[in-house]
Amino acid sequence: MKKLFLLGPMMALLAFFIFSFKSSTSTPAQNEYAQQEFVPNEVLVKFRKNILDNFIKESIDSVQGKIITYLGKEIIPVQWRSDVSSLRSFILDTDLFHIKVPEAIGTERAIYILSQNPNVKYAEKNMILHPFAVYPNDEHFDKQWGLFSTYHPEADIRVTDAWNIFTGNSDIVVAVIDTGVDYDHPDLAENIWTNPGESGYGKETNGVDDDGNGYIDDWRGWDFNTGDPGNPQDNDPMDDWAPEFHGTHVAGIIGARGNSGGGIAGVSWNAKIMPL
Repeated sequence: MKKLFLLGPMMALLAFFIFSFKSSTSTPAQNEYAQQEFVPNEVLVKFRKNILDNFIKESIDSVQGKIITYLGKEIIPVQWRSDVSSLRSFILDTDLFHIKVPEAIGTERAIYILSQNPNVKYAEKNMILHPFAVYPNDEHFDKQWGLFSTYHPEADIRVTDAWNIFTGNSDIVVAVIDTGVDYDHPDLAENIWTNPGESGYGKETNGVDDDGNGYIDDWRGWDFNTGDPGNPQDNDPMDDWAPEFHGTHVAGIIGARGNSGGGIAGVSWNAKIMPL
């Protein structure tokens, strides 16, 4: 049987970036945080849509606040302009402000004052969140030092912390362009991508290019290099490049079924693998 052991840190890191920024869907059972701590004298303020700049400045001035930009610079409200992106606290949310208030006012009082303001949607503490690490029950996870290492933490990608927020889902499809993938492997079989345009009602073997993409019966990927000069391509992307089985190895790093009790855990436990 082809094995999916000992994941190198660079490959694991590559796989981590492939999946972890694709989606923000969280796993509810693993999305628990200890929220006892917050940054003193800081407040996150969300203003309502289409509020005039002057009203925003006056609101922040009411608590003697300074705006903390996403670059870490502190500015007084009069310096802020809505049309200057470098002065924003959050690039993608122009209505959300990270502000610092004097110790004499403090967090609680600043939140109270801002919450009474009709232009403010909400004001809250700048919480310090401590995620609980998630460790899967896969038999060989302790060998996956590229994902998590007790003895050499500088060599891993701290994936156990990332899993607390997101372990991947089946909406993510990762194309593995390599020597093929053993789509029958017990750690991968459930995560192999299926082409919806070429599957069901016998489409898998009907000899027709049902989805019109130029490839006939490509229902689970495609083999662009069969090694047969007479038939250089076909619809069977099985990894038969012994003894390395490199494509299967890479697919395991990316998307081996996690927390399944056997084998290893991929960076994304449920991502779909498209063998090419």
